[in-house]
Amino acid sequence: MGDSRYRTQAWTDFLDRYTRLFFAWFRRWGVDPHTMEDVLQETMIRVLADLKHFEHHKQGSFRAWLRTLAQHSWSQLFKDAERQLAQRGNNTTQAGNWHGLASKAAENHLLDLFNAMATRELLAMAHARVRHRVDEETWKTYNLIAIEHKSVDEVLQSLKITHTQLYNRLFRVRRMLKEELEELDRLSP
Repeated sequence: MGDSRYRTQAWTDFLDRYTRLFFAWFRRWGVDPHTMEDVLQETMIRVLADLKHFEHHKQGSFRAWLRTLAQHSWSQLFKDAERQLAQRGNNTTQAGNWHGLASKAAENHLLDLFNAMATRELLAMAHARVRHRVDEETWKTYNLIAIEHKSVDEVLQSLKITHTQLYNRLFRVRRMLKEELEELDRLSP
């Protein structure tokens, strides 16, 4: 039961992040907010329905899955947008904005946004996994240097450790993060 709730919450969080990503993308390309709400809602429903048929292959990756999701979404957006625009009549500004979204630049922009989101998601998951695998002092050292961007001297004084201890801790966490990222990127969503 707890696993089901966790999956439901994870899916809700996923949808929330990607909906915000699409709204940012729409705004960047000048799409009317009222139009984008209608189209995005329909698009997400159709893309999610299509994802039920998406089959993950062992050689695939999370990033490849997200790229497929972005391409399916981008394709579905235009089918839905054309229908919406036809229903609303000829508004040349809206039509021009939607046609701008059909450009290669817009597609590449969307794929870049999905890739950046995938990178952040995978890194957050890797951080969570590694944090549970190392002792508190090792994680604190990594956190101060890599996340809080403290200077080496500040960390050495704060934690009262040697240069060797600091670099050993950083190396250990970074090696573990690399392993986790490779593993996570191979997993299916």
